[in-house]
Amino acid sequence: MKKIIFTAIILLMVSCSEKEIVIDCGCVEVQEKLISTRSPYYPFWLNNSWEESGAKNDLEECYTDEEISYMVREVGTKERWYITCSNN
Repeated sequence: MKKIIFTAIILLMVSCSEKEIVIDCGCVEVQEKLISTRSPYYPFWLNNSWEESGAKNDLEECYTDEEISYMVREVGTKERWYITCSNN
């Protein structure tokens, strides 16, 4: 019985001493909104451009440059989200 308890204590100490590996790629999902500027001559449009709104979502996954180029999520016709990573 003493050997079993001693073995259990050793296994517990070894399992607690291992360090967890944390991978942080710094990937963030960024929101862009379509901004339309009207021309003074109605009904013509002067400029349509995508501008960042400031909304961001942190992501835990890591992505390559090739994967990121396909990962644009459009929400309606005036909003989209894209991914950018600091490791790239």
